[in-house]
Amino acid sequence: MNTNVNTQKLGDIPETMLVSLWCRAMESKSKNPILIDKDAEKCIDSIDYDFSKLGNPR
Repeated sequence: MNTNVNTQKLGDIPETMLVSLWCRAMESKSKNPILIDKDAEKCIDSIDYDFSKLGNPR
């Protein structure tokens, strides 16, 4: 399923909610994840958003 979600019209508050989703997905994709969240991974992969401006998760 490759349904892209457009985020161009998101306000500041909904946009900040993407940060926690992105962190969950990045943790799930890491080499030795503490939590595995395949749904977060699928969501992030389907959202049309420039996550590179968030930097690298630590």
